[in-house]
Amino acid sequence: MIQRTLILILILSSVSCGQKDSELYVPYGEPQPPKVLNIVKLDLNCSMPFNVHLIGQVSNKLGNELYEWDVDGTKFYDVSPIIQVSKTGNVNVKLTVTNSIGSDTMSVVFSYPSTTLPVVPNFNYGATNNNFRIPAEINFTDLSERATGVKWDFGDGYQSTLQNPKHIYQIPGTYTIVLTAYCDSDTARQSASITIDKEPSTIQFNQFDLLGIPKNYIPENQDDKTTGGDFYLNLLRDNFKYGSSNVMSNRSKTPVTWKCPADWNGDYKLVYYSFGTYITEIWDKNDHTDTQILSATFDATYLRSNYYPTSLDFESNGFKFRIHLSYEN
Repeated sequence: MIQRTLILILILSSVSCGQKDSELYVPYGEPQPPKVLNIVKLDLNCSMPFNVHLIGQVSNKLGNELYEWDVDGTKFYDVSPIIQVSKTGNVNVKLTVTNSIGSDTMSVVFSYPSTTLPVVPNFNYGATNNNFRIPAEINFTDLSERATGVKWDFGDGYQSTLQNPKHIYQIPGTYTIVLTAYCDSDTARQSASITIDKEPSTIQFNQFDLLGIPKNYIPENQDDKTTGGDFYLNLLRDNFKYGSSNVMSNRSKTPVTWKCPADWNGDYKLVYYSFGTYITEIWDKNDHTDTQILSATFDATYLRSNYYPTSLDFESNGFKFRIHLSYEN
């Protein structure tokens, strides 16, 4: 059921003393009929007959819209049909979108003056975890128009014919990426450079979050008569303690958050090296002997093989913990 918000407008009558005030309810925020904003096409090949993907850009959608395309008198009822253009000249396209509120129509004309069209190479890329340090996993996306095939040259001696490949750079440096896009009547290339850095020299601990405490956990706090845990952290590398956090007292609800350096004493930037092991201990400060409730351990090999993640999650005996990291040269 469509919810309606009503604005109450009071109209005060001054015609006679015997006439009562009347109330007029005016609908506000009514759903509107669909609006066809634009019709765009994507040519999928470069020689006639052309396979053309039609896309309607529509606003005010309710989710139950019906699409009717008219292409030179031929009807299509898919949301985004693929049509075939088999002769030169103009192609007349009309789109009508209808829902329970109403409908809207737009017409456009696309011109195909030749039996061949140029291929247009285009691509972008991004790094897993936004990491451009070795090893760097780079994800490539082909955005070429009219291409029926592509070939990638990653600049380090490796190539691929996959449309959207992944590639791992193992050696730091600047590389030239070349995408060759082709179809049966044309070939074109686009290039871009990418810079891959060496391994980080420093790992920085930015924030720690205690995200879950088991319901049956009962801290021992007879000294301060509180019911929540008095939690603190220790940070170690290779079993050598480098820093510790402030105590977060009487905490029974999550999240419990420590930020560096505001809630930290000692080092939170540690030297990164290939065989280092990093440990974050969570402790509950008790009356006589503090209780360790979780030990979050990871090593440089894990960071490297997972392309230097910026957050790590740990869980043990119902406790859930997250570490936020960054890396520096």
